[in-house]
Amino acid sequence: MGGRLAPAVDDARLLRAEERRANWTSVGRVIERVVQLYGGEPTARIQGLRRIRIGELSYRKGHKYVTIVTDLDAHRIVWVVEGRKAEDLNGFFDALGPEGIAALEVAAIDMSNSYQKALRDRFPHINVVFDRFHVQKLVHDAIDEVRRGLVAKATDPVDKAALVRARKEHAR
Repeated sequence: MGGRLAPAVDDARLLRAEERRANWTSVGRVIERVVQLYGGEPTARIQGLRRIRIGELSYRKGHKYVTIVTDLDAHRIVWVVEGRKAEDLNGFFDALGPEGIAALEVAAIDMSNSYQKALRDRFPHINVVFDRFHVQKLVHDAIDEVRRGLVAKATDPVDKAALVRARKEHAR
């Protein structure tokens, strides 16, 4: 399926579905409908982009994905495409054209290798920024690994208990 322009909705509204206790089947249907309804040629919405965010959203119990491109300056979704591979973004890049590509300055992404590859291949000049959530997860995982190693090496039961307690407190 080719790239799609999304309606001018706040990106966060889609992502708050879980907080609102929305049924994920319904969310999946909405996403499928957005992908189907907003096809066609790109409009002015993708013109003048400077800072974008590229992210994925899973639906249908994690078996289907859409890639969402958001204009970080206007706070709106500008492109939706089914899939999450590097080549799934080619339609968006092609629609931008050489001038649109040259105007892009920053892309915020999760740490997906496919998004990194897509940006490296098509936008060598762009500054890539990893989103805070994924960076924090990496840091948390590294700290947890060190803590587990310390627990395994600890010989004093008091020290061991303190390290285990620190992990539980950090997880809250």
